[in-house]
Amino acid sequence: ALGDIDNDGRTEVLVVADGIELRVYHNATPYFIRGDVNGDGTVQVGDIAFFIAGITDNTITSIPCPDAADVNDDGVISIPDVLDLISALFLNRDFPATPYRRCGGDATEDTLTCESGVGCLYFG
Repeated sequence: ALGDIDNDGRTEVLVVADGIELRVYHNATPYFIRGDVNGDGTVQVGDIAFFIAGITDNTITSIPCPDAADVNDDGVISIPDVLDLISALFLNRDFPATPYRRCGGDATEDTLTCESGVGCLYFG
């Protein structure tokens, strides 16, 4: 199917095969999943480890999508982001900012960006 399938204002292609749903979004803004710090398309413990390693050895610039690491969406990558990620994963607290659990763009303006399609299928 092609079009705005989920009525979110974005054009997408939806393919379902063997119970697996795949959405490919068309947008000029790179999409990401908030909290997917390592860019593998999921939010899990590995993202916490990747984040902490980046902070402790000063390689925070190696994060493929800084917007995904800005868990609280305040425009800064910092320790509170790691704490919010830990809380969301282990204490079942909701993420304060979208997009989470599905690909989307950043609704707030800041200086953080993403490489195209990190963790999300993307075409522009």
